[in-house]
Amino acid sequence: MSSSSSLVKIPNYRIPYKLSRTYCPVLLPAVLSSFQSNRRASTSALEQATSNDKMPSTWQSIAAQKQKAQKESIPKEWLLKSLPATSQLDVRDVPRTCGILNAKELEITENYDATALILALRERKYSALEVATAFCKRAVIAQQLTSCLTEIFCDRALVRAKELDEYFERTGRPYGPLHGLPISVKDSFDVAGLDSSIGIAALANKPAAKNAALVDILLTAGAVLYVKSTYSSLLFLFNHLASE
Repeated sequence: MSSSSSLVKIPNYRIPYKLSRTYCPVLLPAVLSSFQSNRRASTSALEQATSNDKMPSTWQSIAAQKQKAQKESIPKEWLLKSLPATSQLDVRDVPRTCGILNAKELEITENYDATALILALRERKYSALEVATAFCKRAVIAQQLTSCLTEIFCDRALVRAKELDEYFERTGRPYGPLHGLPISVKDSFDVAGLDSSIGIAALANKPAAKNAALVDILLTAGAVLYVKSTYSSLLFLFNHLASE
């Protein structure tokens, strides 16, 4: 590029909360020149698409459908009663104050790294189901605040965790080296029955027929997969710059 003046300048490392709520990182249109005008256009299009029963096959309507499916995948009791003010940039305290996680679930999600959590699971301090529930709750709270997830499959995760607990009870040993450890994967990794859209509308609603090799390795090791997370929209920008 001849000049960097066309690049969007973001004043600090935090994406404003209001933008993260209205912008759909799951399904991106082509990179637009103005970040603010893109937000206004996206919000208007999504509102129009959601109010129309016969939605055209545009990225806006697909995004609206995916957002609706995401929200429906979250148990009602895990939905935030209210969202923070759009002027609030730091929402890290919400999981502790919203009342969705109990004291044990806060302990599980805040006081352990992966190694320590695996040890606690092996020592049966926590069951795999308790750990999976805690991480699922925390993940969907983050989703409601920042739109950080593409696919939410906590129902699968809880079934998987229960099966791991039953295996441990039956055999007296953990299923594998990652027994009961919740792990999220990036959206590019195929999980059977789920999309791998990587932010592209044309790839949405085309669920993978089988797991990626990495996903099968994690499952064989005893991990519990529960969500797929987004890619930064800046990846599209860097790809665009590289082609200039």
